[in-house]
Amino acid sequence: LAHKDYIEFIGSTLLLKIEKFCKKHGLEYIDGIVAYCNQNSIEIEIVADLIKKDPIFTAKLQNEAEMLNYVKKGRGAKLPL
Repeated sequence: LAHKDYIEFIGSTLLLKIEKFCKKHGLEYIDGIVAYCNQNSIEIEIVADLIKKDPIFTAKLQNEAEMLNYVKKGRGAKLPL
């Protein structure tokens, strides 16, 4: 694998691990990301960069934030990633 492909693979794997962690512990994505990062000594900023590059995970997080009323619903509402 080329370096860029390897980094993308690692990022995708990490996001899948976070998603499984959230489901296993019954956590919302927002809380799960913070808990996973704390438990595994990962900087939240690193995960934020990975999320920005993954449109599916970004959409899931955006949807959750709208459902929890963290951001307004609609086109103009964006998470501060």
